[in-house]
Amino acid sequence: IDFSKKYTSFTSSTNLLSTGFYTKTDISTSGSNSSKVSVSGSSEIIDSISILAATRASSGGAVSSANASSQTLSGSAVDLYNIDNLLADKNITFSLNSTAKSISFSKAELTGIDSHDKLAKLFQNKMDQAFGKGSVNVSASAEGALEFKTSNSGSVLKISDIHADAQAFLGLKQGDSNRLNLTDSSMPDNPSLSIGGVNIVLTGVSSVKGLMDKINGSGKNVTVSYIESLDRFEFKTDGHTDIAIKGNVAEKFFGVALGESISVKAPTKAQLTVQYGDGSNITLDSSNNTFNIDGLTVNVNETFVAGDVVRLSAKTDTDKVFNAIKDMVKDYN
Repeated sequence: IDFSKKYTSFTSSTNLLSTGFYTKTDISTSGSNSSKVSVSGSSEIIDSISILAATRASSGGAVSSANASSQTLSGSAVDLYNIDNLLADKNITFSLNSTAKSISFSKAELTGIDSHDKLAKLFQNKMDQAFGKGSVNVSASAEGALEFKTSNSGSVLKISDIHADAQAFLGLKQGDSNRLNLTDSSMPDNPSLSIGGVNIVLTGVSSVKGLMDKINGSGKNVTVSYIESLDRFEFKTDGHTDIAIKGNVAEKFFGVALGESISVKAPTKAQLTVQYGDGSNITLDSSNNTFNIDGLTVNVNETFVAGDVVRLSAKTDTDKVFNAIKDMVKDYN
């Protein structure tokens, strides 16, 4: 009974009497564009289907073209007077991406620190010990402020915690980073902004966060977010047309050249052009990059234009059939 169920029952995956067991599921594609689509499933007419062209879906949007900040963590000018009392044995916790390290200085280490360059060198040694040599570069500005820059432009350096005395001494506070401060960043004089040719009133907007809130609440089918790791702004639209954003705030924060605009692209659907035999071309749309055609699932990996056709073919998985027959003979004996 078990033998019969295994090899003749319609519910069994190894039913040797079922025509479905011999379905052509081993699919191959040919043509120079064959790697640009992936095909799976089964179809009785697969040999007559050709893919003529494919376009991947696009989420649209835009990313600002320049860094939004100087990517420098900096404090205020340091007064070296009374450095022992204000900095000695005071913890400062830095986080570099997901790694947090605390540093402090003994009075002995601070002895003889009589210039901003010497202070920067002392901090450099501590940062090298904490995060690895050269991961963070420390220098002193002409005004005497300490400046911290990461060697990797994608790394985010923050002050996770700092003693009150060290905060007053260095002009650094918890939350300061080498990225744009969305709440403290000042707006340009007489700020201006237009979205899709419509001027947006910025009265009372005093920070980048306020600017972002204004854009997101404008009702113009545009949203903006700040990507901290990239130090760039990302724009999205769910509209059907591209939208231009311009104005002096776009020039200051979004990397837009003077008088120019940033174009937020509308999302586009994926398209697949197929031909059945010698018939007419048929163009299909999809909101993602997957198409279901006559039992086949076609994924568009890369856009290609009409020219070199992708031809489909399929064969029965002979290894599966052979192994099933071999197992049947083994079970019978």
